Amino acid sequence: MSVWSVVRERRELALPAIFLVFLIPQVVNVWASHDAWWVRVVGVGLVIGFAVVYMWGFYRFPMPVFGPPERSVWWVFVVLTALTGGLSVLVGPVALATLPFHVAAACYLLRRPVAVVVAMFYVLGVVTVLRGLGVWDELSFIPWLVAGVFAGNFVLSSVFIGDVRTMQVEQELAVTRERERLARDVHDSLGHTLTVVSIKAELASRLVSSQPERAARELVEVRDHVRDALSQVRDVVTGLTHHSIADHVSALRYSMDGAGLDVEVTGSMQGVPQRVVESVGWIVREAGTNVLRHARASRCTIAVTSRDLTITDNGVGIPAHFTGVLTSPVAAGSDTMSANMRGPGPQLPGRHGITSMTQRAADAGLTLTITVPAGGGTTLTVGWDIP
Repeated sequence: MSVWSVVRERRELALPAIFLVFLIPQVVNVWASHDAWWVRVVGVGLVIGFAVVYMWGFYRFPMPVFGPPERSVWWVFVVLTALTGGLSVLVGPVALATLPFHVAAACYLLRRPVAVVVAMFYVLGVVTVLRGLGVWDELSFIPWLVAGVFAGNFVLSSVFIGDVRTMQVEQELAVTRERERLARDVHDSLGHTLTVVSIKAELASRLVSSQPERAARELVEVRDHVRDALSQVRDVVTGLTHHSIADHVSALRYSMDGAGLDVEVTGSMQGVPQRVVESVGWIVREAGTNVLRHARASRCTIAVTSRDLTITDNGVGIPAHFTGVLTSPVAAGSDTMSANMRGPGPQLPGRHGITSMTQRAADAGLTLTITVPAGGGTTLTVGWDIP
């Protein structure tokens, strides 16, 4: 891998690389402090080696926020300290001005508490050395330089770590939301289709001996529904599911007709606002699936107005504690949602279909009303004119 390819792939190396310019004074000190060429060569080699090890540390070891720190990272600081000591032998205590590189690396390669301890070690160490050599008055700026560089880089790295953690949380939330969306889509689409398949397959099994021709027709429809289910899986996975309300209602009417229900559709589908078409469509499919699977109904009415869509059946109804009004959490708050549903919260046990519909309504800012009329059956109304 070439140096240029490393720079292109690891752009975060640009910041530590920029600060290498502050090693130029060390090269000047080496060149001016000795006349012997070999001493100059050794000194310049130490400075170059220092720069290489410093950059290698950033290249080899990621920040702890991206994973557990490696113990071998300590070799970076051991080698840097050794190179600083060797350079000090050649040019004197002024070589300790390379220590800011040490503490800067600590800010990015070590965990926060450990970096603080390392910085304190270097500051106290340089103070001790300068006082011990009797050059404190001349080079007292070095400890302050080390502390200042550490403080600045500690703040910068803290901000960077905070941004990284925020992005990680946002990514995790996005993944969770996508999983929930896929779960709802798979349940709502496949649940409806497979319910129809189950009903028709059961009907065909009863007719196979008495009415084989009708049984064959039912099996052909089962095959078609299975193919439709496969298509729905592909649509859900690729996120390309875009159906109009008319499509959903037509599919539901076809399924109910095939199951022997008398279906009546009134009103115009053009009254549904475009922004909630997909959510209303999925609620229609799920409500229809519940009618087919649980209601034991013989008649179903679908009515659309400019403000809502209502599905009514004459089946056995649902338990009273599953009825009520669901409003968008944005408009009324999640506590209101749970209370109005008069259940144990949005995740209603044993009623995944109702949970799915309520969640979709909440996400789209819709009002979902589920009631059991006095004469029996169930009425579900989804409205998009929320006060």
